[in-house]
Amino acid sequence: MASELKNLSVVEGIEIPSAEKMKFGILWAEWNHTITSALMQGAYNTLLANGAKAENIITKTVPGAFELTLGAQYMAELNQVDAVICIGCVIQGDTKHFDFICDSVAHGITQLNIKFSIPFIFEVICEDGKQVLLIQNAEERLKVDELIIAGDSLKINMPFFDSEFMVHITGDSLAGRWTRIYPDHTVSMPVKAYYGIENRFESDTIANKNIAGTWDAIFTNEEFTDTSIAIGEFKLVKNKIYGTFLSTTGDYRYLEGTTNGSELSLSTFDGSHAYLFKAELSADNNSIINASLYSGWSGKQLWTAKRNDLAKLPNADSLTFLKDGIDKLEFQFKNLDGKSISLADSRYENKVVVIQIMGTWCPNCMDETSYLVPFYINMKAEGLEVIGLCYERSDDFEVAANNVTKMKNRLQIPYELLIPGSNKKGFVNESLPMLKNFLAFPTMIIIDKQGKVRKIHTGYSGPATGKHYIEFKAEFESFIKKLLSEK
Repeated sequence: MASELKNLSVVEGIEIPSAEKMKFGILWAEWNHTITSALMQGAYNTLLANGAKAENIITKTVPGAFELTLGAQYMAELNQVDAVICIGCVIQGDTKHFDFICDSVAHGITQLNIKFSIPFIFEVICEDGKQVLLIQNAEERLKVDELIIAGDSLKINMPFFDSEFMVHITGDSLAGRWTRIYPDHTVSMPVKAYYGIENRFESDTIANKNIAGTWDAIFTNEEFTDTSIAIGEFKLVKNKIYGTFLSTTGDYRYLEGTTNGSELSLSTFDGSHAYLFKAELSADNNSIINASLYSGWSGKQLWTAKRNDLAKLPNADSLTFLKDGIDKLEFQFKNLDGKSISLADSRYENKVVVIQIMGTWCPNCMDETSYLVPFYINMKAEGLEVIGLCYERSDDFEVAANNVTKMKNRLQIPYELLIPGSNKKGFVNESLPMLKNFLAFPTMIIIDKQGKVRKIHTGYSGPATGKHYIEFKAEFESFIKKLLSEK
């Protein structure tokens, strides 16, 4: 609160998280400039005092308080900020003008918060006398079993990806924050949950637009300087949409949503990624237009799609390869016990070996691992070995080993897991210099009994991709059995 250009708010002694890694927008109304400019300067100085960098604070003006809603929307959409601070001043007079302006601005900004939220559904069940949370994405149920309740507070530790929820329990609702933990900083966003709501989005009772089928999609950043292709695969069940996007680096996992008139909404949350897809279906039902992908707190991409039942991605076995004149892979990295492991070790002699380039931070890697574990158990006696090369976010071996150990225990991985180093750009090629054009986690390298690389598969089409997942499994298993039969 402020009066006569003096700040009356008391913040001394209150612990405020560092804003060093965050980007802010301050939007202020020019009407009643003497008051609003002082409030803007106070907000600007407070951000600087709490770690924000001047280059990460964007200030814009609008004519009056009524324009704050539209201005905030543009700022949120175009500047990828972590928060927008809206400042306006309306002086009460003898008419209803004050009430009309204040009510409309408050409602408009509230609607912006709803518009840019990323919804997901979870349920709480009792398992062996213990409360367990199941996050729902289409047919997937992501089990979360580390829930800590203290009074009216609940901490939810996600099983992977170094993320957690810290919320307060109030009646039939939860409110707090979801936090992603990185080696050098954290990223946090507000979260609210309401009991008894079963649908992510408002929707038609019966869909009047049919998105079912295969779509050619193009994703781009807002500057149109970075473009990627994908294939959308969707099915429609009554008014519910289920499906995913496949890309050359993997799939977007389980997406779930609805149509409402011509509007399309899809979302997913897996503990690592929070995605919201918003779009419109064209009148002829063959194009997706006015489409945006919101990720996390401030990420945004634009996308379009056209219906194409023959759409295909480049061959995943042709994207990453060995340098000219090289036909073998060589490395020596430490396992979780600190012991150096090499492909030259006797354990791997005359064996077919699958090298899995992965990381505990990567949801597609978890999907691939969940498939490989039972396959390896069934085929080990036939001469198959698997090695996981875990490139983690942290450079610290102990921190990385702790994260990999949690994954190993959670997924009951029986094969060797090694830690080559971090997942920083370029480090895979640095640690495996015989590779060329490494693109994505996960990448699978298949080595025959003579130690020669026979195939390198980029990305992973997981169970959310339906027929593509079935086709991958059939092709992979047939190829492995062929190599095992060779002498």
